[in-house]
Amino acid sequence: GDDSKDVATVFMNMAIVHQHQGEYEKSMNLYEKSLAIFKRVFGDDSKDVADVLVNMALVLNDQGEYEKAMNLYEKSLAILRDDDVADIYTSMADVCQRQGEYEKAMNFYEISLEKFGGASRRVAITYLNMANLYGRQGKCEDAMKLYAKSLEISKKVFGDEHVAKVYLNMARTREMQGEYGDAMILCEKSKKIIEQVFGDGGKKEAAVFMVMACVREDQGEYEKAMNLCKKSLKIFQEFGDSDCNEIIKIKMHQIRITLKLYLAQRHEDYTELLEKMVQELLEKMVQTFDKEESV
Repeated sequence: GDDSKDVATVFMNMAIVHQHQGEYEKSMNLYEKSLAIFKRVFGDDSKDVADVLVNMALVLNDQGEYEKAMNLYEKSLAILRDDDVADIYTSMADVCQRQGEYEKAMNFYEISLEKFGGASRRVAITYLNMANLYGRQGKCEDAMKLYAKSLEISKKVFGDEHVAKVYLNMARTREMQGEYGDAMILCEKSKKIIEQVFGDGGKKEAAVFMVMACVREDQGEYEKAMNLCKKSLKIFQEFGDSDCNEIIKIKMHQIRITLKLYLAQRHEDYTELLEKMVQELLEKMVQTFDKEESV
C-alpha cells in the first residue's frame, strides 16, 4: 500500500514538473499513471484521486481544453470537502473568465466565498479576483468596493507584498476612471511597500512604473510617460530573455507614446525614432518567436 502510494506520488511530482515545462502530453500520461494507482489503492473517492483530477484539469485549462477541464473539476467536486471545493470553484471561475463568461465566473467566485467563510488569505485573493473581473468589464466602482474588502483582509492575514499588489490593481482601476491623482497616490503606496520589502529595481517595481506611465500618458505628459517606460524596460532587460513578452509590451507602449509625441509636435526627429523603435520591436518579436519554436 505505502509503496504503491509512493510510486503514485512520484508519478504525480514528475507530471507537475513536465506541466510547468509546458510538456503537457508527458504530464498527462504521468497523471494517468498516478490516478490509476491511487484509485486501485484508495478507491475512486479519495482525496488523492481528487487532487490528481484537479491537476489534470489545470493542464487541460492551459491547453484551452475548457470543456474537458470543467468535467474533471466537476468530478473532483463530488469528492472534496468545503475548503477544497472552494478552491475548485475558484479554478472553474478562472476557466469561465478565459472563455469570456464573466457572469458564470462571478457566480463561481461567490460560491467559493460561501465555502471559505471568515477572513482568510483565500477570501482576500477571491475578492481580488472578483475585483479584477469587474475591472475587465469596466465596472470600476464595483471593482473598487471589492478591492477595498481584499485590502482590509490582506492587511490582517498577508505580508506587505500582497497589499502592494492590491494597491496597484486599485491604481489601474482609478486610471481607467480618469482619477489620475488617486491613481498616482495608489501607485506610490504600492511602490513604497515594494521597495521596503524587495529593494529597488525588481520586476514588481517595473510593473508599478508601467501603471504610472499609463497615467502620465493619459494626462498628455508624454515625456514623463516615456521616462517611466524606460525605467521599466531597463529592469526587465536586466533579467535577460526570461521576460520577452513584457519587453515587447513595453516597446509597443513606447511606440504609441512616440506616435502621440509626433502628432503633437510634428518634429522630424520623432519619425526617425519611430522607425528605429519599430525595427527593434520586430527584431524582439522574431527573437521571441524563434525561442518559443525551439522549445
